[in-house]
Amino acid sequence: SMVHKYHISITRLPNSSYKPRLADDRVGHFLTIYQDYSDTFKDIPDIRYINRWNLKKKNPNLNLSEPVEPIVFWIENTVPHEFRSAIKEGILKWNLAFEKIGFKNAIVAKQMPDNADWDPADTRYNTIRWMIQPGNAYAVGPSRANPFTGEIYDADIRIGSDFVRYYYTDFAEYIDPLDLSIEENNLNNDHNHEKCEYHNIMNHKMTYAWNYFTATGQIDNNKTNFKKFVHDGLVDLILHEVGHTLGLRHNFKASSVFSLEEISNPNFTEQYGVTGSVMDYNATNLFDGGKNYFQTVPGHYDYWAIEYAYAEQPPYSKTPEKDFLEKIASKSTNPLLAYGTDEDAGSRGIDPYINRRDMTSNPIEHYAKRIELGNQYINSILDNFEKNGQRYPKIRSLFYEGFYEYYRGVASVYKFIGGIKHSRHHVGQKYNDLPLETIDLATQKAALDFYKKYIFDKNAFKFDSELLNKMAPERLSDLEGSVYRMSRLDFPLHSVVKSVQKSSLRRLFDTRTHNRIIDNTIKTSEEQVFELSYLFNEISESIWYELSVTEDINSFRRQLQTMHIEYLIKAYENKNEAFPNDSQSLARLHLSLIHTKINEMIAEKSINDYTLAHLMKVSDSIKKSLDLE
Repeated sequence: SMVHKYHISITRLPNSSYKPRLADDRVGHFLTIYQDYSDTFKDIPDIRYINRWNLKKKNPNLNLSEPVEPIVFWIENTVPHEFRSAIKEGILKWNLAFEKIGFKNAIVAKQMPDNADWDPADTRYNTIRWMIQPGNAYAVGPSRANPFTGEIYDADIRIGSDFVRYYYTDFAEYIDPLDLSIEENNLNNDHNHEKCEYHNIMNHKMTYAWNYFTATGQIDNNKTNFKKFVHDGLVDLILHEVGHTLGLRHNFKASSVFSLEEISNPNFTEQYGVTGSVMDYNATNLFDGGKNYFQTVPGHYDYWAIEYAYAEQPPYSKTPEKDFLEKIASKSTNPLLAYGTDEDAGSRGIDPYINRRDMTSNPIEHYAKRIELGNQYINSILDNFEKNGQRYPKIRSLFYEGFYEYYRGVASVYKFIGGIKHSRHHVGQKYNDLPLETIDLATQKAALDFYKKYIFDKNAFKFDSELLNKMAPERLSDLEGSVYRMSRLDFPLHSVVKSVQKSSLRRLFDTRTHNRIIDNTIKTSEEQVFELSYLFNEISESIWYELSVTEDINSFRRQLQTMHIEYLIKAYENKNEAFPNDSQSLARLHLSLIHTKINEMIAEKSINDYTLAHLMKVSDSIKKSLDLE
């Protein structure tokens, strides 16, 4: 049995001088929406207010004034003492943005005393709470707003204790391909726009980043450096969650504003950070020598979003508020203020620069370098981590840390193929680009080359046999029964590789991608057209390379080729009628061409039994689908 305690707060809506502020789609804030049918001449009845605090200057005549009432966050007394300074810093760093618009000490952080006579669930107190939730790197920053005006009156950030534990322990002590597939499928799924999963995406990067930096000698593995690493990671997390409680939504395009060269320069990252906003799901920076791996200050976009929500007009200003806000929002064409949020990301997103966990203005290059660094890391595991007294399950989890870079890459790069850059600027703004602009041909080809090189190449997955034989499983039980849930005690290498291969093919044969490619041929100049036929040809030539040189096919390639045929058959049969007509026709063509080449290679009889059996099986599958004699 278990005892549940509930605390119910019934709060009277405050009577205040708060004035609602209209929303603008160029800047990302949470909204309070209602419909006004009193004016039948309006094109839409929706009235959208942004959610924000009632923050007003105590002395409006001063350039820098304290507020009448600051936004106060209480650090709950359950927060471990060693982490309180990081949490306080993450809260107070937002004052940098408020000072820019004339508020001094707009946000205050206080420590809840041990003898407090109030409950942290009380809506009169905004709290940073420390929750015990074993096995989950939990963190969320919800707020409550007046449903008529959007005035925020309460916010409580909750952090699971195991979030920090991920810094100290390995990401996974066991690996099951089923678990990998589930997590991979969730990487770019469409999310509830008010649900923050930054904690879930960040937890793996913490352990990997620390192990990578120490293994490569960029950071000395000592207690002082480790404490700073944990401190900065917590500051990053708190900045993100406090941002939500200030009314800010996610901005998944902010990570695209800096180049790879810029975030590789420690002088640059020291001054500007590693991304344009703390409201993105930012990857850890592995490129500036271990100087700035997290985003520990508000970015350019954050200053702008705070300005739109909280800036006040000078006293006695005659400027209508609509014009005042338009002047702020019209900055949206500044490249450093790029914005795209939850509904712009995910599998339905069209803009490849709006992704979770990417970085730089060239995400393709970024992911390629991350995979290369991950493979270098894997190759150095035994040199750096096989120490006397260590347990072999650690080798297994370290391998996965490096290998996981493949998942991040394949889940995002495909969006450049048939991709469309999306700008939120309004008619009349001075801007050179259209609101929708097809990704240029060279970049689309580079995205496809990414898959050909890192996923489809016959030498894409090569690992040291000694390392693989030292990846022993965890054999100590825990409260969750992880040991008993392992379907494979040895490391399931082919299954893990297969999940990456399947993820790649699934995305390259996504019906939305194919339909956009077809539509883009009408919207793009002839010399910049990325043809669907090119996509089919390049994938087939890369995956079936052995047919052109008559050589044996290795086991990774055999499973890749089998899946490729399955996707071609799926496109050809088009049972859900989701593929465009050209996809169906091209699939039919490539099935026929591959079938012919397979039969020619079988006739050669100069291949091993595995290759021969594989080709005969694939030939049968094609014959059945095409109803060949």
